[in-house]
Amino acid sequence: MIRRVTIAAVMVITLAACSSSSEPVVKIEPYKVAYRQSPPEPVYSRVMWAHPPRPIMPKSTEDAPYLLPQISFQLPDTTVGEAVEALAQTMGYRWDYPSNVGKRKIHLRLDGTIEEVLKEIGRQGGVQTMLDHEQRLVRVMGEGVLPSLPGGK
Repeated sequence: MIRRVTIAAVMVITLAACSSSSEPVVKIEPYKVAYRQSPPEPVYSRVMWAHPPRPIMPKSTEDAPYLLPQISFQLPDTTVGEAVEALAQTMGYRWDYPSNVGKRKIHLRLDGTIEEVLKEIGRQGGVQTMLDHEQRLVRVMGEGVLPSLPGGK
């Protein structure tokens, strides 16, 4: 009899555990908000590709050509000041010239480098011209005025 009671108790517990009157609980997990707008960074391998060692070759300027941009400069019936300003603005430089020299009339129709155009402005205007790349300046000096070192004769 104890055996039957034990079997009946186990069956009741089993049936009670298997059947439930409450509904199953479903847990809803929302997705996390995306915080990245671009794809993830690539993962690189630890193995790298490299050139075998060799002596470093010396740099040679003889192989590279010296590039001088060619410009077309056509300013008929202009003054030295206007020509110098136009040339300086073409290069993005500043300019400096005396007011009495800037009013001299010249006629320019020339295709060449910046140095050639500046030399032609100086030749036609009878002035000394100088191109200063460090200060980014186109400078014109009157006749007889040459830059000299301090203490020079």
